[in-house]
Amino acid sequence: MQVFALVPAYQPDERLVTLAQELDFAGCSVIVVDDGSSPDKKMYFDGASKYAKIIAHSHNMGKGAAIKTGIRYIAKSAKATGGAVIVVVDCDGQHLPQDALRVAREAAANPGCLVLGVRDVGQKMPLRSRFGNTVTRAVFRLLSGVYISDTQTGLRAFDSSLFDLMLEIEGMRYEYEINVLMRLAKERVPIREVPIETIYHDRKNTVSHFRTLSDSYKVFAGMLRAADMPMLKFTVSSLLSFCVDFMLFNIFLLFFERYRFGEVISNVCARVFSSVFNYRLNCGFVFRSKSSAKSFFEYSVLAALILFFNTVLLVGYTKLKIAPRIAKLLTEITLFVVSFTIQRFVIFRNKRKPMGIGQKK
Repeated sequence: MQVFALVPAYQPDERLVTLAQELDFAGCSVIVVDDGSSPDKKMYFDGASKYAKIIAHSHNMGKGAAIKTGIRYIAKSAKATGGAVIVVVDCDGQHLPQDALRVAREAAANPGCLVLGVRDVGQKMPLRSRFGNTVTRAVFRLLSGVYISDTQTGLRAFDSSLFDLMLEIEGMRYEYEINVLMRLAKERVPIREVPIETIYHDRKNTVSHFRTLSDSYKVFAGMLRAADMPMLKFTVSSLLSFCVDFMLFNIFLLFFERYRFGEVISNVCARVFSSVFNYRLNCGFVFRSKSSAKSFFEYSVLAALILFFNTVLLVGYTKLKIAPRIAKLLTEITLFVVSFTIQRFVIFRNKRKPMGIGQKK
């Protein structure tokens, strides 16, 4: 299977020539996309043209647009050769050619997977990049349910079976890369991770063209648009279940009100039926998980614990001299967050997680 190294480049320096040469010597077909760089950078593209095919945008369109331009060009060649792997490599020297080849080989060995070259998010990484990566990783996991150790890596590879999907995904600038992860998580495309060297040329990573405010806004806005919004769905599910619970409580109360502990009996009976309703709703609509005896058992245990702690918290808040109605509100809000977290990441969790080298799909 032919390996194409796709290098989106904007305002590069001499490192572009070195990178193209090393990738070419390593056996890759190198495609460099000039994303509207200024005329004074022409010398570097001329130097790289000895080892790579150069495709130029008439003006700066963004990294995402450059990647898509490269994919379209490579897709035509892939049809003629019967398949290909693309490894996207940054032009600023942060990715070693040997790491790019390892990531590409992993993609070739695992068709239909996205392979990420992940860095060590530690002291070597500049503070701005480390902070941004940590926040993005946490938000991505909350919205997608998938853990990825380095959501901002630019070194990634995939085979021709994913070309069409990659071209469908929205985004023209840096937000495209996180949009890819969100879409693939939604489509349940396997994501694998390969550790790579962490290289930065200065502590502030000044070679990056990432615009902190505007590009960060686009990244997070893109994640929210692409997300299934499980918290919103969970809220709707909880409100519907509350309505069922309250209606059944009043019906059962008509029969049990005259008995001792009639309210407790009515509440428990109503909660049993509303919990089954809530389980089916959360399983199929909110978290899109397959129903199983195991998940139903886990949910039943959670429902019993929620009922128990609901009572405990309510009593605790009232003993703190908090008005009963406010205490009830605080109790429901607290348990709502706890219930969502447990169902999202334990009971109905997306069991797919990035796989390392050697792990089976």
